[in-house]
Amino acid sequence: MIVLKPFERTDFSTFISWFKSPVEIIQACGRTFQYPLDEAQLDIYLSGARQPKPIRKIFKFVDFESGKHVGNATLERINLTEHSAAIACVIIGDQEYRGKGICEIIMQSVIQFAFDELGLTKLTLNVFDFNSPAIKCYEKAGFKIVDRNEVNYLDKDYVNIKMELNKAITNY
Repeated sequence: MIVLKPFERTDFSTFISWFKSPVEIIQACGRTFQYPLDEAQLDIYLSGARQPKPIRKIFKFVDFESGKHVGNATLERINLTEHSAAIACVIIGDQEYRGKGICEIIMQSVIQFAFDELGLTKLTLNVFDFNSPAIKCYEKAGFKIVDRNEVNYLDKDYVNIKMELNKAITNY
């Protein structure tokens, strides 16, 4: 069983260890971080979750039995006025947990938190077209593709897919 917990400074080293290349960072977190990822970048990132009106909620996912930190996800750009946010930095960092449906658990947990705890009604996310396992996971969670565009990163072009989930037209 995987449980959602707040991401803390004590989780930095585990999170950093999951990123071995610039492409791995952009695949999971877009342009949020630069490679090599370090604690200074994460301190700034975490500060956005700790301000009086947080702009993000950062979650870690832990294997209940072992206590092992296996993944992360963030609710980013939280806008309580417009009842919207983006899901970002979704990663199953521990290799042994990949391909076992953990992404679906992560998405269900984050969506439920966004809709039930924060009262949001619309979620968006971005994913690169080459990340087909993530796209399948997001589609299973109810997200629909709403846009595609090319982005350039480190002199390479990628196709970014924007996906959206509206509470009014889903089972959540």
